[in-house]
Amino acid sequence: MNVTREVMTDLLPVYFSGEASEDTKQLVEIYFRRTRTLSESREGCEASRTVAQRSAVAAEAEREKRDLQWARKEFFRRRMFFGMALVFTCAPLITVYRNGRVIGRRF
Repeated sequence: MNVTREVMTDLLPVYFSGEASEDTKQLVEIYFRRTRTLSESREGCEASRTVAQRSAVAAEAEREKRDLQWARKEFFRRRMFFGMALVFTCAPLITVYRNGRVIGRRF
């Protein structure tokens, strides 16, 4: 299989971000070993590392946003459950009982 430089340029961000499969990693490493113009490849690698770092930062920001949204929903859910628990706990305290029967409320 003949792998061109453009194909390697496309694969480098995935390779440097660590998301590449084992076959892709082997392909990139074999390409680097066979390439005679290693200096050109290294320049491409530096550019690809920059692209990979930018995509990693964007992915980190997206994950942080998703985590904050989850935390906001979780705290709202916990407040609602606490409110319901408080209402059901206080309900028997405001009811008047006589002879085992409910005769009214105190308010």
